[in-house]
Amino acid sequence: MFDTDRAPDRPDEGWDPVAHRWAVLRPTDGARPEAAALRPWAASDLDSFVGLLDDPEVWRFLPEPYPAPLDHVLAAELIALSNASDHHVVRAVIVDGQPAGQVRLSVAPGDTARTEAELGYWLGRAYWGRGIAAGVVARFSAQGFAMWPALERQFARVHADNHASRRLLTALGFVSTGDDHAAPGFERLVLQRP
Repeated sequence: MFDTDRAPDRPDEGWDPVAHRWAVLRPTDGARPEAAALRPWAASDLDSFVGLLDDPEVWRFLPEPYPAPLDHVLAAELIALSNASDHHVVRAVIVDGQPAGQVRLSVAPGDTARTEAELGYWLGRAYWGRGIAAGVVARFSAQGFAMWPALERQFARVHADNHASRRLLTALGFVSTGDDHAAPGFERLVLQRP
């Protein structure tokens, strides 16, 4: 589930990032390189995870406080948690074979209906401004709707100073609902099921 480019139980179909849907692959499609891939975090990613996320500039736009410094013990716990919870799906963003960031879709713990989910993402600073997030977030968001049929809407929290993220999300169809009262200094943007 949410593991990128192949449709579950339909090996002849793959994710079409332009049409935002599963599509039958043409023979040349498999050879076309993706800008980024998604996969679960692995224990072997520990050094990369710390290298990407132990950066106050990355945390500046996240709703959680920066655990300065992000040590290997905490990072290992976060990787294990990302793969162990039943209330979220977390995937590492892979660029040129290396972890570059993360996407996450989560529902409130205990929410078995899964009608609303929070979409979150981050990239390591070296990957900013390269257009990576737009394709990854569009694909992951669309896959979320495809994989969770009851999902009616996704929301994202955007820091007031994160203009690039706000532009990205509004280009994908997210609409502002105003200040996010659960996260002061953040705006809440919502995307309804297409």
